[in-house]
Amino acid sequence: MQDGRSEVPDLTDLPAGTVVGLTGTTGHLGQVLLERLLRQDVEVRSVARRPIALPRSARAAHTCADIRSPAAREALEGTDLVFHLAAQVWEGQRAGAGGHGAASERAASERAASERAASERAASGRPAPGEVAGGEALPGGEALPGGEALPGGEALPGGEALPGGEALPGGEAMRQVNVSGTTNVLAARPGAVVLASSATVYGAWPDNPLPLFEDHVPRPNPECPYAEHKLAAEQACREWGGRWVALRLCAVLGPHADVRVARSLAGYRLAVPEVRGCPQATQWIDEADAVDALLAAGRDLLGPGRAASQVVNIATRDWLGAPDIARLARSRRLKVSRRLVMGMAELGRRARLAPFGADRAALICGPLALASEKALELWSWSASRSSEEVFAAALARGWQGARRNR
Repeated sequence: MQDGRSEVPDLTDLPAGTVVGLTGTTGHLGQVLLERLLRQDVEVRSVARRPIALPRSARAAHTCADIRSPAAREALEGTDLVFHLAAQVWEGQRAGAGGHGAASERAASERAASERAASERAASGRPAPGEVAGGEALPGGEALPGGEALPGGEALPGGEALPGGEALPGGEAMRQVNVSGTTNVLAARPGAVVLASSATVYGAWPDNPLPLFEDHVPRPNPECPYAEHKLAAEQACREWGGRWVALRLCAVLGPHADVRVARSLAGYRLAVPEVRGCPQATQWIDEADAVDALLAAGRDLLGPGRAASQVVNIATRDWLGAPDIARLARSRRLKVSRRLVMGMAELGRRARLAPFGADRAALICGPLALASEKALELWSWSASRSSEEVFAAALARGWQGARRNR
């Protein structure tokens, strides 16, 4: 482990020669995890919708593919371990009444153009721009873009087209990515899978205990389809029959966070919404701590497998309430009704002030803080930075210069 972040350096080092699959490489956690994997003695097979640039010396290959496609499945076949991070975290702009909206039209058009280019390359034998084989970076590759505050990989627009070109409404396209994408990864039959799940599966409810342990019954908020999809992805892993572990991560922040997430945090400078009758408890984990947990889980699955077929909470030991957030943001608390906070969040999404609306507003309608003792017991993992430290650092960093996740 780098920078003295762990007293047990080998906890996050995978066995030499391991063939590692990584989905959602261009997302927040995906790009941070890729950087760490490239420093280890492993072979990496990366899958994302966008091209990436890799060092010429890297033992890595990147496949540009939709996570639901046969190409993605084939790229992951024969891997010893897959970190499945690819996900659509929010619906984005919903389609209007007249159709699936401009997002789906753009997606379908872009996909058709991409397929035509792929056919031409196949006929000529030329590689795709930015694709790598045998670890060599080819001209035209993009630098790794920014990522999400929530676990997952690429942020995909609502109303996306399927690989065959058929456009779907935003909600259904999102489910296809998050659930069908997971079953497609499992169909590759890797040796083991680490699923990046989410704290949101528990739901934010006024009667939640503090903190929430892994045996607490999940109750996703109905406004948050991402939570329901993550729970379905966990179930797909249970039914798969292979070796797996699901990490229920709290919200992730760090230098690689998506500009839209970083910009939304700046809103706390104006006011901190506090839903009447709904106590709030929120956690933020640093991206490096989250990646440590992913690597520790992967190492365990390749070894003793103490956490195999289990879910494990990944969070800080502390949590913040509305008064804490207001203090750190040097702001004021604004007490509002649940109905008003949901309505204002949806107006903000429709005005394109944020890519999320009621789906994220629901998560402040009750305490949602996790206990992470299980990770400490299994892997000696604990967060090196508190939620207060992570949130304060994100506020100080601001959003200028942050990149948009792909």
